[in-house]
Amino acid sequence: MAQGSREENHTTAIYAAHQGNEVERRQAVEHIIATHWKPLYKYIRFRQNLSADEAQMLLAKYLEEFLKPAFFGRFDSHAAPLRNYLRKELDRFAGHWKGEASFHQSFPIDYASAEREYQSEVRFPGLSADEYFENEWVRNLFTVAVEELHASLAAEGKSDHFALFLQSDLQDKTGADRAILDEIAKRLGIPINDAMNTLALTRLKFHHIMIDIVRSLTTTDAEFQQEMRKIFKGS
Repeated sequence: MAQGSREENHTTAIYAAHQGNEVERRQAVEHIIATHWKPLYKYIRFRQNLSADEAQMLLAKYLEEFLKPAFFGRFDSHAAPLRNYLRKELDRFAGHWKGEASFHQSFPIDYASAEREYQSEVRFPGLSADEYFENEWVRNLFTVAVEELHASLAAEGKSDHFALFLQSDLQDKTGADRAILDEIAKRLGIPINDAMNTLALTRLKFHHIMIDIVRSLTTTDAEFQQEMRKIFKGS
């Protein structure tokens, strides 16, 4: 990783993927892949004239590069965010790819679900590949955060908290609408005051999860703040 300024944060997944021991590198790489593989897959499908099978083989081969410490050693955090580096490296890799496939799947990735999403999406005319990638990256971060929230609340025996959050905030509803929240609370058998308090705490927990994810993928406080503004604009 290119030498940065004093404010560079060496607790990020990026640093661990480059400088960590074998276990740390593997964990960091898996985290980076979880937050980027789907946008990268959809991007390569959108930009390149590749079939779904070809895109899967290409991406699987490309992701093996992440396990090489030198891969993240080439990343310059002051030139562009990590996602831009990964996208540009994918473009470069695709330009040299000869159609060879990986002998094994190094990472458990559900390509089928990504392909179903890709096939069902409505993409506006004139949308550039770079814009599409940016939109999908933000979308995927929210998906990863929601999955982590679900797992965390389930482990705490609070699945009803997630159900409330799911129905109030993630189902094209305006969570601030008291009438809608009252309807959801009744359906779940939760007193409205409890529902309001629970929803507020769950939203806060979700926000903290997002903060942790974004911090793990940025190297400076300035970059972190910029990414948070981008992710939550209009949300």
